[in-house]
Amino acid sequence: MNMKHLPLCALALLAGCAAPRPAEPPTVAAPAAAHPSTTSSPAPAAPLVVAAPHARPVAAETCRLPWTSEPLWTPMSPQTGPIGAPVTIVWFFDLDDPFTARAAPTVFEARDEAGREQVRVVWRHHPLPFHRTARRAAKAAQHVFEQRGDEAFGRFIRAVLDARPPHTDERLFELAAREGVGRADLAAALDDPRLEAELDASAGLARDLGLLGTPAFLVNGEVINGAQPIDRFREVLGRALQASRRGGLDACEATRQAHPTRAEQRPTAPSPAADTPEFVSVPVGASPARGPADALVTIVEFGGYQDPFSRKAAATMKALLAERGGDVRHVWKDFPLPFHTHAISAAALVRRALARGGPTAFFAAHDELMASHAVDDATLSSLAARHRLGTPTKVTTPAIEADLALGRAAGVRGTPTFFVNGRRVGGARPKADFDAVIDEELAKAKALLARGTPRAQIYDAALRANGALPAAPKPP
Repeated sequence: MNMKHLPLCALALLAGCAAPRPAEPPTVAAPAAAHPSTTSSPAPAAPLVVAAPHARPVAAETCRLPWTSEPLWTPMSPQTGPIGAPVTIVWFFDLDDPFTARAAPTVFEARDEAGREQVRVVWRHHPLPFHRTARRAAKAAQHVFEQRGDEAFGRFIRAVLDARPPHTDERLFELAAREGVGRADLAAALDDPRLEAELDASAGLARDLGLLGTPAFLVNGEVINGAQPIDRFREVLGRALQASRRGGLDACEATRQAHPTRAEQRPTAPSPAADTPEFVSVPVGASPARGPADALVTIVEFGGYQDPFSRKAAATMKALLAERGGDVRHVWKDFPLPFHTHAISAAALVRRALARGGPTAFFAAHDELMASHAVDDATLSSLAARHRLGTPTKVTTPAIEADLALGRAAGVRGTPTFFVNGRRVGGARPKADFDAVIDEELAKAKALLARGTPRAQIYDAALRANGALPAAPKPP
């Protein structure tokens, strides 16, 4: 993004030029006393300004939808604009994402046209799993915000977006130093489990809302997906302002009324494809699989039964297996997300089918659950009765825990996540996206076959040929 061509108002807003909210003043150290032997009055020393953590006014509002895992915004969310503005834009962003960079000037130009007193922008992190440096950049940005406030956050993300990925730690240290955040301080923050949890919570909110890709926006609850033209933002902002004036609703209540039911009932746009494929060596192990063991292409899926996007992808997997004959194998790994309250119960129940009847019984129960309208107590009890699986429980199993550990080691952050001969594919993509990836990996596998690799060893050989990195736990 060439920041020279941004409108001045957009540059200023990204830098946090909107009227700042109250913050605690910096702590000022008292100047040292003069030495007793000093005979003349020294020039007064400049006071040493010591940074204090940024604080929010306690009166700032928090907005939560009844069915989301995380509030839409809180007093501790990075934001700009008046707290009481009639319209709030919640912006889910990824600092590795070129479309996030492209959208920035458009959003702020439309905001300024609508009136800077009328619109507040709240940022929510949503680093996508296939963007290699997005997560560390997001943690750095959040730490800069927590230490230096909104204005520093705005300048920092502007600089990161302008620099373009990949964002090395050295670059993050350099950009954070401009905002007064020291190297050692930021290095500790980049490995802080609290920031990891905060990013996970924000990504969980995006999934709850059905927002798979970035940038994505909620404008008083109305969704805008992607870097849309300015006319789209003008239209939605105008509609939100008119509704606010007509109904007297604040931004939070307008958002609640726009989202009366769960997000999984609404279709969503697919995640954008990564520019550079990432390959991870994910072992099949004893996981349930369908398709020949010596298939030329193995698709390992990490998914969850309560996840609407895993359920959406299930039909795509079945269609691929039906069309591709003996060339494709589908392997299932459980990755129940913590905010899906029935996910572990569902996974444990379908695992019982595997123990009773092998992969055929497993996938019969699996497909039935994936085709269900919702996953709740009634659905699980009905499935258990039909397949004679006993009473559902919320107790996890060693196999599920092993899959979760493997997924985390492979960098899985959301579901569904696929590895096609090791190549990471995130989200419930259209079938055409999978066809394109399969065709590429199939051609590589056939070349290995032609060079004498036994068909039964193709998966391991393909992982090596692709330079797949081992799925390894993060260092403590």
